[in-house]
Order: sequence, then C-alpha cells, then structure tokens
Amino acid sequence: MRFTVSSSALRALLLALLAPALFLAGCEPSAGPAADDPDGAADMAVDGAAPAAAATWHGDVRPLVARYCAGCHADGELGPFPLETFEQARPWAAPMAMAVRARTMPPFLADDSGHCQTFRDSSWLTDAQIATFEAWAAAGAPEGDPSIPAPEPRALPTLSGRIEQVDTGVDYLPDQSRPDDYRCFVVDSPGAFAAVGFDVVPSNPRIAHHLIAYQPIDEAAAAAARALDAEDDTPGYACLGTGPQVDAYNIAGWAPGAGATLFPAGTGVELRDDLPLILEMHYNTVGGPGETDRTTLRFQAVDSGTVTPLLELGVLDYDFEGPPGEPAWSTTDYMPVQWSIWDYAPDYQGRVLLHGVNGHMHTRGRSMRIGVSGSVDACLLDMPRWDWNWQQSYWFEEPIEIDADDLLDITCVFDTRGIDAPLVWGDGTGDEMCLGGLYVTLIE
Repeated sequence: MRFTVSSSALRALLLALLAPALFLAGCEPSAGPAADDPDGAADMAVDGAAPAAAATWHGDVRPLVARYCAGCHADGELGPFPLETFEQARPWAAPMAMAVRARTMPPFLADDSGHCQTFRDSSWLTDAQIATFEAWAAAGAPEGDPSIPAPEPRALPTLSGRIEQVDTGVDYLPDQSRPDDYRCFVVDSPGAFAAVGFDVVPSNPRIAHHLIAYQPIDEAAAAAARALDAEDDTPGYACLGTGPQVDAYNIAGWAPGAGATLFPAGTGVELRDDLPLILEMHYNTVGGPGETDRTTLRFQAVDSGTVTPLLELGVLDYDFEGPPGEPAWSTTDYMPVQWSIWDYAPDYQGRVLLHGVNGHMHTRGRSMRIGVSGSVDACLLDMPRWDWNWQQSYWFEEPIEIDADDLLDITCVFDTRGIDAPLVWGDGTGDEMCLGGLYVTLIE
C-alpha cells in the first residue's frame, strides 16, 4: 500500500491503520461505579429501554463481552480493568450500558448498520445487543445461571506459512512524564518479499497501544529517518502521533485485541530489503508505570511479484479554513480517482477494485463521510462520531468495483470553538486534517 500525495504531512493518514477490527471495550481509563453505588447498576434507569425480561450475565451479557471486550479487558492486557467474570463485570454494568449506547465502546467508528457499507470483522454492536447491556444494567445486573457453559473465546485471525519478523530493537522505557508516548524506531528491513498479512506481538501488552509500520520511499527518506534517530538522545525518535516525518509507504497497522490482519486474497504489500522500516509505537504509560516493551512485527510472506499489489489511494480536503466558534463546521471536497492512481500508473484509465477504507482527522474532528459517484454512486464510509484515539481501517465485506474516471468526495465536520484563528490543515494535533484512504487493486 502506498500513498504519496505530498510530504510527510499526509503520512498522518497512517494513524488510521490500527487494524482491521478492534475488540476493545474501554482500553483507556474511564469513570467507574459511583461511590454511593458500588455495584453501579442496582438503581440505574436506562433511557429508552423497556425490556420485557431481564437479561443475565451468563445467559446474555457474557457472550457479548467475550466477543467484543475480552480481547483487551483481561488480566495482563491493555484494558484498565478485567471483565472476565461476573464479579469483575457487575460493578461496571451501568458504565458499560452507557458506553455502548453512546457507541464510545467498542471503539468501532464506522457505521456498520448497512445504511452506508458493511465491513468484515466488525465490532459494531446492533441495537439489540446494546439493548441487552441496558436491560442487564436496569435489572440490577443479575448473574443468571452459572451452570451455562462459558462462551468460546473469539477465534481471531492468525498467520501461517512463511513468517518473517522484525522488532523495535530495544527494551524501551516510555517517557514516564506523560500518559502517551509516541516513538519511532528505525530498524533493518526483514527482507525483500510480499507481505500478505501481519501480526504484532508486544512483549508488554499492558502499555502497547498501537503500532504503525512504514518503509521510506527511497534512500533520501531513509537517511532523513536515520538522522532523526541519531539526533535523539533516547532510542528511536519522537513522532508525536503525526507519522514518521519522512516520506514513507505504510506497511502495517495494529492495535490490541484484533489478531492478525490478512490482506484480501491474492493481494499483498511489497517490501524492499535495501531500505529500513520505521516502527511507530504508541505507548500508554498508565497501564504499566515504569515498565518496558519490545514489540515484534511478524509478516506472512510470499515471494515478491507473486501477488497483486495492494495500493492506497487518497482523498483529501487540504485547503479549508474553518471559522472559529462553530460547534459543527463542515467542509467538502472532491477528487477524481485517477488523481490518486497517478503515483502508480499515470495513464491508467481502467477499473479499480476497492477493498477497504479509512479516515483521518485530529482532535477537533467530529464526523466524516467518504463517497464515490460516476459509474457507481455509493457511500464508502460514514463515521458519525469521530474519536482521534481509535483510528483504524475498515475492510468491505465485498469489494466494490469503480472506474478511474469516477469522483471521490470527502466531508469532514469540525468543532472550532475555543480558537481565535481559522482552523487549517497542518501536522500538529492543534491543526487539522480531512483525509481518507482507499485500499485498491487495479483491474487490468
């Protein structure tokens, strides 16, 4: 996958590549049960819920928690509290019900209801599943029948066949003066091959929040990354969540609980052996104060040239000026598909197969929509509630065929309150971006 529509500012798009699905329900610290209600559930009234019968932990809620929450909320994982047993979960019944109703948890930002698209490995809850959490909390979080067999753990994707791997090269101690530390490590390439999948194994899952891997586009970009590394007194260099600060192709993106990412059948990402990789790590120090990590990136590999290249096309609105003081200021722009293909095939006029999509804004972003019109008129991505902390990629249940002459559109909504100057495109998290990515193969 490659996206080189300008300088390293656009590399921030890769923050969106945090795995094809996240099964995390609360991997950031959140408010717990009220002090005057230690059970957090007994007297809760859930707005809009009028269940005919009470849900129970063993019969109704535990299977949902096992599917959507336990990948992170387990002992030794990133979640700040475990949800593996009734005793652990019951105090959190009310906060869980409120979080799923607000769709802050599980953190799957793309609407998967079907009104826009549907995505594989989705952790989007249905309305009925949300009602189950609410009914359980409203009933006082009853345990139900403990003899009901425990649900099988969710079967996550795994790698197979030839495996190549690389790690961050050091047992790194994150900056303890801040809750979040973004660090880029420049490491030797594991070889020349096509990656058809990847997985990430942190040595300390309590603090490893996400990884994004890049490969510089050429030796000049590699030299720039090495210089940043050499200028920093500690291992790697600070990258602050805005990308590697050099022109680079993205290779992989991961966050806890999702298992391996397998690219669409017959596709892959080509790696070179003469250029390093840049591994951007996001560490959350709250999960393990004073603890170190050395994360390994593993690839499922095949010989170079044996699969169809998986490319990344971009759609962006980069010349906006958002007026201060607006709670929901919207901007829209359009881009022909062919403009993004230019990097790979300047004269390409054929069909394009869309496999996945992502989006990227900073902390003032509120929502995003990406669409296509022309030979196909379709919504590709609707994120009604943006959250900078939970960016990821979304893979369509079925690929979508479009034409190189079709027109992409992107709409971003921002909150511009609290600033004095217009909101504009920029690298810093105080600036903004309105940026989307499409994962495609070209149909010859």
